Amino acid sequence: MSITSRTSSYLRFASGLAGLRSGDVFLASFPRSGNTWVRFFLCNLISLCEWDGREVDFSLLNQTMPELGVDNLLARWPHPTIPRVVKTHQRYRFVFGRRASIGIIRDPRDVMVSYYHFTHDRKRIYSGSFAQFIRHPRYGLPSWFAHYASWRSRWSVVVRFEDMLEDPLRELRRILEVLDVQPPDEVVEEAVSRASLGTLRRAESRETAKAQYAAFARSGTSGQWKAYFSDEDSAHYVELAKLHGAGVYV
Repeated sequence: MSITSRTSSYLRFASGLAGLRSGDVFLASFPRSGNTWVRFFLCNLISLCEWDGREVDFSLLNQTMPELGVDNLLARWPHPTIPRVVKTHQRYRFVFGRRASIGIIRDPRDVMVSYYHFTHDRKRIYSGSFAQFIRHPRYGLPSWFAHYASWRSRWSVVVRFEDMLEDPLRELRRILEVLDVQPPDEVVEEAVSRASLGTLRRAESRETAKAQYAAFARSGTSGQWKAYFSDEDSAHYVELAKLHGAGVYV
């Protein structure tokens, strides 16, 4: 990253911090963990309550649901359906304060598979092997465990990607409890239906010409890491999990 782009990134982050409000709720996850899935659900909830059920695509999603360091958080939040939910992939920092936060986690080995394809195949910002990738200090397992360690005592609720696959309605209701909102059951159920992974993939297929949206949901499965991790890679993962005291996916 050049000095200019790094400075610009810092300025956007600082501006985002200045725009944070006490009622904001963080949606904090490591990349490729299910953050977009949850945001689609919340945006569909807004649509059903405020926009007569307008279809939510990736463009509308990103216009509506803000991200720290990307969007203008000084702007007024116009949606009474839910409090403002601010996406971040950043590690927890003291300046974030004691705001409520929703943690989305996924088996880090599956995260590595998805993130590798994202950075290697789609973005073409990483050219090494998968074995090298999972050991990379910025993208790989060391970064995942550092992110998890920074947030795990801060999250108001932790939702596992695998549990969302099993029962999305149950898990998304847990998120609504943190947001302290109680939409009608039929609205929540419809929002869950509209935000299914299958729906996300169909939305992607209509936007494949837009590179920034292509292949975002990918397979959305659990356990795919078994086809990628060697015995040595698995031993490395277990060693890191023990080192960080993170036995959530061992």
